[in-house]
Amino acid sequence: EQQEKKKKKKNETTRSKGLPPGPAEGHCTMSGIPRYSLDNVDLDICFIVGCGRSGTTVLADILSHHSDVLLLNEPRQLWIPHLPAMDIWSVDAHLRAGKLAFEPGEVTSSLVEEMRDEYLRVVAAFLALRAKIEDSDAERSVGGECPSRRRIVLLEKLPEHCFRMPFLANLCSRMQLFRSCKFLHVVRGGVAVARSIAAFQNPAAWYGVKAESKWKALQALKECRPGGAAAFCKALTESAGKALRGRFGRGLLEWVLSEAFAREARQLHAEGDEAISFLEVQYEDLSRQPAQVITQALAFCGLGNETQSASSSTDQKGQVTAADCDPPTKPEVGQNDVPESEEIL
Repeated sequence: EQQEKKKKKKNETTRSKGLPPGPAEGHCTMSGIPRYSLDNVDLDICFIVGCGRSGTTVLADILSHHSDVLLLNEPRQLWIPHLPAMDIWSVDAHLRAGKLAFEPGEVTSSLVEEMRDEYLRVVAAFLALRAKIEDSDAERSVGGECPSRRRIVLLEKLPEHCFRMPFLANLCSRMQLFRSCKFLHVVRGGVAVARSIAAFQNPAAWYGVKAESKWKALQALKECRPGGAAAFCKALTESAGKALRGRFGRGLLEWVLSEAFAREARQLHAEGDEAISFLEVQYEDLSRQPAQVITQALAFCGLGNETQSASSSTDQKGQVTAADCDPPTKPEVGQNDVPESEEIL
């Protein structure tokens, strides 16, 4: 109802200002950007997933410098209007029954159509804007047509997608929009991830601005599949006791569950599930050998190597620094003060 009211108010404002109606569906809706046809575009999609603070952002940033990549950085605003249960952060998350894991059977026909339209609008806006900026031919700027066929890899980075990879694969298959659907899984050591989460400046922004909706969603996954994760979480909680009630313990639990669900998807890939195309990237390898890892990731996405994409987010020695992944704040736990839960781990 709130969304309908906002939409109605926006339409009334538009009419009162004498603005023309928006362009037709499937075309760019940004003011001043020409329409752009997608008939000559081949689309692929690759999801960058992994536990938060594992390096998904720095990997996505490096790959986004490739000329054929369109990065969608945590596009929750695209998903939540059509799948409210994906909201685990906002003040309304508890009203929307927000959750992390989604099953392939939860893909509905309406969701397929709505997300297909969303992706089409995003890609059309991106290509139209780029054509307007790069093309010096004023005539083509008006027409918005591109004579040659081109390829775009939509790179969507959303860490919590690691809990729903089979769901995403089924959705993309039913949309019949992308030629391929792939997953880049970024893995980092559990202690390093938990420490980084514990050092996050604003815990409310991490676990939900009201009622800790994300934390409750994580707790709800402890007792469900994958079975190994439930047993591990129980044993870890019983062993560490109160030490796991702090932010470090929460971060460790989030890492365990994230990796468990990702491992389940990787197992499906190993068993020959054609819908799951999967590549695992170690953060430590990305830090030590960025050029090699980026070349591998680009090849996995079907993209050629471009020099600037492999070096744009590295330091002068050609290494990804820890600052690219961790917050610039002092951790909750000092370097010489190892908590009980880390000793147990």
